[in-house]
Amino acid sequence: MPVMGPNKPQPDHETPYIKMIETKFNVQVIFSTRPKLHTSLVLVKGSEKESAQVRDATQLLINFACESIASQILVNVQMEISPQHHESSRAE
Repeated sequence: MPVMGPNKPQPDHETPYIKMIETKFNVQVIFSTRPKLHTSLVLVKGSEKESAQVRDATQLLINFACESIASQILVNVQMEISPQHHESSRAE
C-alpha cells in the first residue's frame, strides 16, 4: 500500500474496520511492513470456495486505505494449495 496521508494513520490488525472485514468476509488480513521501502504488504487470506468474498474484502480494504487512488492500486492474486489437499502418488 502507498504511504498514507498525514491525517490518516496506517491501518493495522487492531483497526476496527479491519476486524469487521475479517469477520464479515471470513478472511484473514495480515500486515507486513517494509521500512526500507516505505511500504506495507497486506495479505488477504481466505478459502478457494469463498474467492468472491476474498475479492470483495480486498477491494474494500483498498478503498478504505487508499481512498482517491484506489483505482490505481495493483493487486496480485495467488492460490496456494495446502499439502494435505495434494493428491498423493506413493508407490505401495
